[in-house]
Amino acid sequence: MFFQFFLGQELFYTTHQFFLSKSSVNLLVFNATESVDENQILFWFNSIQLRAPGSRVIVVGTHMD
Repeated sequence: MFFQFFLGQELFYTTHQFFLSKSSVNLLVFNATESVDENQILFWFNSIQLRAPGSRVIVVGTHMD
């Protein structure tokens, strides 16, 4: 099993395309204490679907006390 983690900083955006494929399963983790816009959930979801159409995306909201 292979896991690849991506960071959300702009510096890493260009490398994401090399690791996404139709057979990948993507875990989209966001901070549930912030808004959808602050988390850029739609940006990341669209980015995944653009580069790996049909791939699976699991969305997970998390928070810290």
